[in-house]
Amino acid sequence: MKRSFNHEKLQVYQDSIRFVVWASELLERVPKSLSVSDQLDRASASIPLNIAEGNGKFTAPDRCRFFDNARGSAFECAACLDVLVARTLLADTEVVTGKEILRGVVSMLVGLIRSNSSDRLHEDQVEYRAGDQETSSASNLNRNPNRNLNRISVLPTKIYFDHEKLRVYQTSLQFIGLTTGLFEKVPKNLSMWDRLDRASTSIPLNIAEGNGKFTASDRCRFFDNARGAALHCAACLDLLVAKEKIEGPDVLAGKETLQDVVSMLVGLVKSNSPDRLNKQPVEYRIRGNREKLNGKAD
Repeated sequence: MKRSFNHEKLQVYQDSIRFVVWASELLERVPKSLSVSDQLDRASASIPLNIAEGNGKFTAPDRCRFFDNARGSAFECAACLDVLVARTLLADTEVVTGKEILRGVVSMLVGLIRSNSSDRLHEDQVEYRAGDQETSSASNLNRNPNRNLNRISVLPTKIYFDHEKLRVYQTSLQFIGLTTGLFEKVPKNLSMWDRLDRASTSIPLNIAEGNGKFTASDRCRFFDNARGAALHCAACLDLLVAKEKIEGPDVLAGKETLQDVVSMLVGLVKSNSPDRLNKQPVEYRIRGNREKLNGKAD
């Protein structure tokens, strides 16, 4: 095909189109009713669309803004692939090709941003090629030795992106793995089925995109979104029990996992913006006894 526009000459644009084709073939095997299907379809298309529009802008800040959006969509796509693995719809080996393409796209987008605004990135944030590290060694960097995290088996065996090293990201995929069995017990025509599906998918997607942002305010915004989605999931589980669609014991592991996710997201928000939260944030880890607030009993 003859290339009529400047953006069509960019390797990053050509590779992003290649990923869209690959993802489209993959999505033919994914139920359309799942939120991740729509998310992957939208995010994959967003990459070349933002590259094309950004390349046509006249100012460096405008170009960087669109290239940033394309990069965020690439991270979102990578997270969607992990969600598909966590839902046992795909094996981790089946997403390797897509992740390799995305890793190249992200690397080239970083190069485009640097060429347009050299002070936009810190030197140690350029490299998203996490090498051939295994998931087990990467997770050990974040792992709490007092917690049993054997369920992290839903993760792929190779690390491609920085967000995959985060324990909060790994734990959010654990939760998706836990809810996969619950979905089989809940009628698909129930609104809670769709709400829980969308909210649970939203957690890792927001963590992945937020972790790739360059400013603290942007990172906090996405981490806040992920935290809200986690709380939404917790409420969905309570409603399913209240409606007698599932039993109380069925949700205990899921709610414990969500407690961990919320706690770690609060920590990420505080580390990026310490004045964003009160010095004594609300304690979400409730273990049997009534909550104590500010050292006084309720």
